[in-house]
Amino acid sequence: MTGKIFRSTLAASLTVLLASLLVITGCLYTYFGTVREQQLQTELTLAAAAVEADGADYLARVRDTAERLTWVASDGTVLYDTRADTQPMENHGQREEIREALTGGSGRATVDSPAALTVEGGKIYATIVWSSPYYDYMMVEDETYYNEAEAGENSTFTIPLEKLPCEISVIGDTTAMSVPHEIEYTLSFTLKETDFSELTKTGQWDLSYATQYQVEQYGKYDLITIADSRFLLVPENVPVPEHVPEDVVVLKQPLDHTYLVSSSVMDMIREIGALSDVRLTGVKESDWYIEEAASAMKSGSMLYAGKYNEPDYELILKEGCNFALENTMIGHNPEVKEKLESLGIPVMVERSSYEEHPLGRLEWIRLYGLLYGKEQEADAFYEEQLKNKCDYYTWHESAWCYCRICICKV
Repeated sequence: MTGKIFRSTLAASLTVLLASLLVITGCLYTYFGTVREQQLQTELTLAAAAVEADGADYLARVRDTAERLTWVASDGTVLYDTRADTQPMENHGQREEIREALTGGSGRATVDSPAALTVEGGKIYATIVWSSPYYDYMMVEDETYYNEAEAGENSTFTIPLEKLPCEISVIGDTTAMSVPHEIEYTLSFTLKETDFSELTKTGQWDLSYATQYQVEQYGKYDLITIADSRFLLVPENVPVPEHVPEDVVVLKQPLDHTYLVSSSVMDMIREIGALSDVRLTGVKESDWYIEEAASAMKSGSMLYAGKYNEPDYELILKEGCNFALENTMIGHNPEVKEKLESLGIPVMVERSSYEEHPLGRLEWIRLYGLLYGKEQEADAFYEEQLKNKCDYYTWHESAWCYCRICICKV
């Protein structure tokens, strides 16, 4: 009974705490937005006074500032712009923000920020919501996009982005004036910086046999723990969170220039189709038992970079190595690991040899699939091996062939 009361009290407290944090975050967002708006108004007031005194000379002196200033005459003629040449510019007299300013308004046209981003079919799309319901279409690189909002709602458009961050020029057609008018805008898109402390755990791998590693999911990020080492796997085109703890090693995908020292892993890398991500190896061509690895070295797509205890640091740097995958033998030469890390190369020491169950060693293929973006291939191979398993297992005579890990006892 006491336990139930405690859990209920704890749940209620956490709910209240979460709600409070949401309210505080919303208030701070509104507060800082208001402060920024007041700062801009103050800066514009000072700028207007300076322009009255010095004209275009003042604007020329502030041309390299972060803000864009445009000096427009009462008849709509653009007299000066700190970002662009005014010669080809059309008359601004019919622009919505200019007309509003000339009648005593604020002269603002804004879009909601941050904008919602989605990824479909490998393409990025941004949802643009205007501060006005009077925009009926937008144009981006000669493509026209029409208002998606319901009647009376602020105009909403979904437009494509080539990459992030980026800055694009768009045209919005507004019907707020006596006649529709196309207005050119510049929209800037940047990725919101994420703080490590703000990451929320969204899941964790349920490993069937492996006990020497675990994977926790934090939205787009994966936190990998091996013994007392932690690694944050950051997908391609996703920013690295700020304030990552010193004991967490960041792995930024793609890990396409790997120095693979743990030769026993090569068979698994081959099985998931990630051999092309291995640029350097600690085994000579003549010593490889895996035909594909030997062929890669013969063609030059994979290079010998020295044994685990005597790596060729010059070659490793020259080839742009971005990940070193070692086995526990590196423990005998800790100075090598320290040297690689001092060169900015993240080092992971795999511990599959410490797994007690044969299928525990095999389950490491799922981790390699995660590292190299081959999760489906790794999971498919692992599940297929589980279907074919026997009641009893023993290790194959070849200590290398971990993917062919079991044979039936007879």
